[in-house]
Amino acid sequence: MSTSPSKRDFRCGSALSDRFVPPSYLLDSPRGRRLSVASWPELEGKATPRDTDVLIVGGGLAGVSLGSHLFHLGIDFLLVDPARHLGRRFLQRTGAIGQTTLRSPYAHYVGCQSSSDLDMLDFAKLHWHVLEDYERDQVRLATAGLRAIVPMDVFEGHLRHTVAAHGLDGRHVVDRVESVDESGGGFAAALSSGRNVRARAVVLATGEGTSAVQTGDPRVVRWDGDAALSSEAERVLVVGGGQSAATLALALLRRGKRVTLAYPADELHFQCLDFTADLFEPSGRLAYADHPEDPRFDFAPSVIHEFRHKLEAYEARGRLDILNRARLVDAGGVACLDRDGRREGIDHDMIVPCFGLVPEADVVGLGVTVGAGPRRNCELGRRVYTVGPLCKRVVGPIARAIEGQRVAVDRVVASIVGDLDA
Repeated sequence: MSTSPSKRDFRCGSALSDRFVPPSYLLDSPRGRRLSVASWPELEGKATPRDTDVLIVGGGLAGVSLGSHLFHLGIDFLLVDPARHLGRRFLQRTGAIGQTTLRSPYAHYVGCQSSSDLDMLDFAKLHWHVLEDYERDQVRLATAGLRAIVPMDVFEGHLRHTVAAHGLDGRHVVDRVESVDESGGGFAAALSSGRNVRARAVVLATGEGTSAVQTGDPRVVRWDGDAALSSEAERVLVVGGGQSAATLALALLRRGKRVTLAYPADELHFQCLDFTADLFEPSGRLAYADHPEDPRFDFAPSVIHEFRHKLEAYEARGRLDILNRARLVDAGGVACLDRDGRREGIDHDMIVPCFGLVPEADVVGLGVTVGAGPRRNCELGRRVYTVGPLCKRVVGPIARAIEGQRVAVDRVVASIVGDLDA
């Protein structure tokens, strides 16, 4: 029997070789629907620095989940983040590339899973009347326990709901932590504003930063900024073969641009790292923690099939060019492509490298050794914890995913409760 996918396979979103294959029309989910009683202007950070039990450094998705847990336990905390709104960097990054959907299943949502909080699947059902028919089909799949695509509007609406329901905006200090020092059995954090916060425990939820490209070429812009989609450039070079590159290329093509997509491998598959379901189960995480070097955990990126038909259609119309075995290099302040050792000039109006994210390992002067990784309770030092990508050796490769962050949060909260009670 042939294992090659048919058009019907892609259209119906069936699973091939045990991989999730969503249909391409799911990328057409609209953006801008208001699916929450709260708006972002209403949820701007309102807290002022004060002494607290737990200081959360970073107000991204992991910080929101951690704050939600502490809220239910009645533990006092503050989130310090320079953005006016919690989770803003994630939303800004997805917005910068025109992303309209998330591959993460409905079960992977921010908040406290162990409480009676409204989960994202039920949140989507409450807004059934504003969903498109194909989005409702995905809700049905998720209800049946199958993997499903989540519209960004649903994710963002549920994020706003979570922030509002737990009063996290009232615990959010809009500032930046410059340093944290041990002081009197606790910690003293110095903020950029010159103010200070004292806390009994510290959790680093600083997330990931953008991989930088060192070149002085003015045509090169960051993929996670606003320049790419707002520019008037007509010819754009997008460099990368992951989900961010494919998403941005499609968004630019929809805006009438002429796009070249350059990728370093032999074939462009529009890939992303898609973990098996086993790693989201406790047994799978435990197996990884005990044997992290086991070759079974070396996952090849999966093909992002939902982009395939749309990008192939633009390529057939002459709007999209794809270059393989191409790397972006700097030649004396001018960006060029290296193809099999031969350097080629770039005549595009704008160049956007999409090289993904790297962990932000800044531990704000606490003197802990990040290279060794945190212990099983995600502790870096006495009452110093971390959630996010630095917890890979603790919770497995899913550490940087939303579900992995929640696993780390559960361990951090359990440790904090025991530590503060002691």
